[in-house]
Amino acid sequence: MLPLKNERRFSRELDELYRDREKLDSANEYIDNIVESLRSGHDEQKIRNNLGKGPIMFEGAIEVARSRLSVSGKFTKWNRLWLDSYSASYSTPEIVGLYRAGRLQSSNMVDVGCGAGMQSVFFSKTCSVTSIEVSALRATMTKLNGSVYGHSPDRVINADYANVIENLKVDEETVIFSDPLRPKTESERSLPSLIPSPLVLRKLLSGKTEKFVFDLPPQISWDNLTLEGEKEYISIGGSLNRLTLYQGDLGHSESSAVILPWNVRIRGKPSPSDFMKAGRVGRYLYVPDISLQYARLLNGVKQLGEFSLLVKDRRRFVLTSDNELEWMFPGEAFEVLDTVNESELTGTLKERNCRNAIIRFSVDPEEYYTIRRDMETDLTGEVDLYIFRVDGRYIVCSKIEENLDKPMQTDVMSHVG
Repeated sequence: MLPLKNERRFSRELDELYRDREKLDSANEYIDNIVESLRSGHDEQKIRNNLGKGPIMFEGAIEVARSRLSVSGKFTKWNRLWLDSYSASYSTPEIVGLYRAGRLQSSNMVDVGCGAGMQSVFFSKTCSVTSIEVSALRATMTKLNGSVYGHSPDRVINADYANVIENLKVDEETVIFSDPLRPKTESERSLPSLIPSPLVLRKLLSGKTEKFVFDLPPQISWDNLTLEGEKEYISIGGSLNRLTLYQGDLGHSESSAVILPWNVRIRGKPSPSDFMKAGRVGRYLYVPDISLQYARLLNGVKQLGEFSLLVKDRRRFVLTSDNELEWMFPGEAFEVLDTVNESELTGTLKERNCRNAIIRFSVDPEEYYTIRRDMETDLTGEVDLYIFRVDGRYIVCSKIEENLDKPMQTDVMSHVG
């Protein structure tokens, strides 16, 4: 983030860009040149010398350029967004923002602490939104980002939420959304330490509305999650991304898991997983999506078929079965090809025409590439194979790529949008 003095100056410059399309185009072109120079490996001083004086301050422009590069996989219009480094790191990805906008469509909403406005912008596609942001720079970024996507919040208020929220028109139909700041130094997340704390927001608006939606750290323990409501865990491509807490009549169940980009939702009553321990490796392996694990809905997959628990480690549950499912499995599915000792592994991979050996068991991060390099010694094949490890034995698998293209069993899962 820029020093406060520079932040104020840059905020004024962005406000001018918002009002002058020609200057905005010129600033974007200037940042495009910085982006290309960064991609070419040039250092900051060389870029400054090559470009000379630009239409906006260089310190702000290079911050935006670095931020654009860092979010290129999160937003379709990344190369025109206005973000600082913190907003780039914590902003809601487009796919999640659009999903939430669909779930909360037609709402009258107040977004408290909107940051650079990405979730506000996506909400504004389906909702009437008032956005509040204490940073003048990020409040202006919210307006600019709205213009990039062609739908903006109805109002962007640059103020401390505590000074204005009680004077806003809030009734029982108003949804209060908040994605609070996370303290960087906190070892264990808790609600009181978030800024603003969901507990404080609820107290401020007590009696006016019960419709609260909080974007919370997904790793927060359930013991520290002291507010009632639907806990919705969202994954993107198999990686945990968001925890959203829906309160009042916005909640549809005790817990839910949403798997993106496949738009699959699983809802239910959370419970400890209680699969029988596998006595052997079956013909197929199934790895439930991480969102089911965090939502404590793993038992729901039992309705799809017969499974037993092969292994459970820090990152994943691995289930096994002798049956290939007719239905979509909410996660990954694999066919078992071989079960071998370590001394047999490389030879087996060569025989199976392997190109890449993808590790699916827990290893020390410092040893990961060494282990994978040893596995892939002299491999010149054409297929990717997946390696699991159980009791010192290695299970070589091929991924069932069409798993997520299969029909859903709708009493277990549903489409979301």
